[in-house]
Amino acid sequence: MLVRFYRDSHPSSFFTIPFLALLCWIPFLFLQPESFIVQVPRPMPVYEWLYSGISKLHIFAQYFISWLLISVQAIYLNQLIVKHELFPRLSFLPALLFITLSVMFPEMMKIQPALFVNLVLLMVLDKVFLLYKNPEPFRQVFDTSFLLAFATLIDSSAIIFYFFLLLSFIILLPFHWRIWIISFIGFALPYYFLSIYLFLSGSLAGFWLQKIPKAFFIIQFIPPHFKPAQIIAVSVLLFLLLISVFSVSRHFYRNIIRIRRYFQLIFLLMLFALLSLFFTPAISLQSICIMVIPFSIFFSYFFLQVKKKAFAEFSFLLLMVFIILVRFG
Repeated sequence: MLVRFYRDSHPSSFFTIPFLALLCWIPFLFLQPESFIVQVPRPMPVYEWLYSGISKLHIFAQYFISWLLISVQAIYLNQLIVKHELFPRLSFLPALLFITLSVMFPEMMKIQPALFVNLVLLMVLDKVFLLYKNPEPFRQVFDTSFLLAFATLIDSSAIIFYFFLLLSFIILLPFHWRIWIISFIGFALPYYFLSIYLFLSGSLAGFWLQKIPKAFFIIQFIPPHFKPAQIIAVSVLLFLLLISVFSVSRHFYRNIIRIRRYFQLIFLLMLFALLSLFFTPAISLQSICIMVIPFSIFFSYFFLQVKKKAFAEFSFLLLMVFIILVRFG
């Protein structure tokens, strides 16, 4: 029923997305943990400042920030797909799938670096799509590089996505040396501005000699430890992902060249998001939050294109059942 409702472009679907997300926060009203923001080891400066401010807020205010971030990202993702015409018709399935995957595990709903990085990635993806056959791409090149550098100041593992951006330049743009120079300058500027601030506050040496080496060059990979119900839920996700990628590949050459390039980038984004997990101190349910954007796009494309609507409803129902089992199991 939900898939059918959000599959069509009902105007009411757009306004129900935040309320649908809000329902997922109701159980926390009874649990009320001490804090709803994650304290990470070796935090980067921007997240360290965010943590120091948000952690002092009332728990309900932290719930609100988490709900607002996920809701805004779901709507932004949906509008991004509509704006760049990735799907053959208007649909609100991307927003529905983004909400569903973001709340699949309670750990993913907490305020954490990946939650902010996802918002930056959506802005980067929006600007990257504007590069295709753009005769003057320099503004987008600078903006995307600047945004990704800012993302690394939230979570150091976001450095991986800068290589995704450079690969996007190769796919979407003819080679021009100015593009690469502008990109490097855009990426360096946030660190330049931060260095000025740290110099004035007397903590510049500590940032470059202690925090940066620990954040970027010390990788302590710890394998994830999932419960049986969580392993089954992740397995169902991977199964649906395989079906979704196969669905995209079936319709790949039916799309115009621009849309093919976009889907190639989304697939690369998923690979780089997976690679970024190996640059986190430990892979956990919180860290896989970074996979939500590409997964949502592929899943929603599958649910939109599948001819047997009953199969789409059953698949989504199966996903919802596992979410409930993980929540209350």
